[in-house]
Amino acid sequence: LPQPAKVNGLVDAAEKDIPVLALLDDDTVASAFSVLKTGADNLCNRQDHDHLIHVVNKEIAQLRIRQQVHSYETRLKETEARSRALMNSVRDAIAYIHEGAHIYANPVYLEMFGYPSEEELEGVTLMNMVIRKDQNSLKSYLRDTMKGKELAPLNVTGLSNDSKEFPERNHQCF
Repeated sequence: LPQPAKVNGLVDAAEKDIPVLALLDDDTVASAFSVLKTGADNLCNRQDHDHLIHVVNKEIAQLRIRQQVHSYETRLKETEARSRALMNSVRDAIAYIHEGAHIYANPVYLEMFGYPSEEELEGVTLMNMVIRKDQNSLKSYLRDTMKGKELAPLNVTGLSNDSKEFPERNHQCF
């Protein structure tokens, strides 16, 4: 009989998600552990049919979970790509900021602040992109929006990459 590692190699080469089950002739823990170390995903005693049925059902359930996760990951990537394409196509400056750090900025936003690429924006906090006297207003505004308060647009003075000031109007944060 082939070793679990060899079977795993064949499964991997076929690019399939198939668990490798080993059937043991004895129940010693030492032999069970050594079989798992060689690459089996699960194992059971060859004579214990109820255990075999349980192991197969458990592996099928885990396979379904892995398939669902893969499906969700694929749909998430597609949704992110559609969202990014939408944000890149609008004429408004849009940035996604989490805990003060830029996660994403569309080309209009980058241009408005004078950054040639998103990489150049990495590490720059939102607070450093408005003049000092407007920073407290922006902090309060962001805190209030996080609390779900309905607020009027905020007008602050922005600070570009080359430290030039410019008025920013009608900010919507959500």
